[in-house]
Amino acid sequence: MIQNYEKTKINWTNPNHYNVLDAEDLEQIFYQCEQRGCTEQFIKFLINYCIGADTYIQAQQMFEYLKRYQEYFKEQHYILILTKMNENSQYYSNNVKSTFIKKIEEMYSNNFNGVLIKEKEEKYLYNRLYDVTSYKDFNVKRIFQLIEERTEYYSVWSMKLLISGLENYQNLDCLKNEKISSYCNILKVLDNKNDPNYEEYYLKKFEGYFE
Repeated sequence: MIQNYEKTKINWTNPNHYNVLDAEDLEQIFYQCEQRGCTEQFIKFLINYCIGADTYIQAQQMFEYLKRYQEYFKEQHYILILTKMNENSQYYSNNVKSTFIKKIEEMYSNNFNGVLIKEKEEKYLYNRLYDVTSYKDFNVKRIFQLIEERTEYYSVWSMKLLISGLENYQNLDCLKNEKISSYCNILKVLDNKNDPNYEEYYLKKFEGYFE
């Protein structure tokens, strides 16, 4: 049963409730989830668990677990995987990072017969995984549109790093002609006072781009 692996029966999908799980453990949890019609919950749990690796070696091992369930991945799951990998140094600083990226792109291609990263602005969203230092002509508005569309994947911490990092590549004066109301989802994330990384400074800084 799922609860056999829990420290608590509350919120079983929280990876922090588990000790180290191996392939057999995950297979048992998956089987039970499949029987109960909650495969989607399992896939999200699997991604959060595997991308939460604490060491480089653990990241390499856990990435193999992801590959086992790729047939169940939807497009949004790949966005979640890349976002989480971009936030975890055990992945983006791993000496096999390029292998991770290549395999993720192959998995996506096999599932959807298309390319995972469709425009260079998307690469900026994963700027620790992909080398974006050579890009000097990012469409800043497009990057903000992509972030706005995907805010469900970001915490205050990851959001502020993405946005402030743009200052190193582009003059953000182009946003002065934009309406800040177009980015209500970004504002909602930055204004989330329940997030432990909330700082009013970053909310005000973002608002300042449009003044």
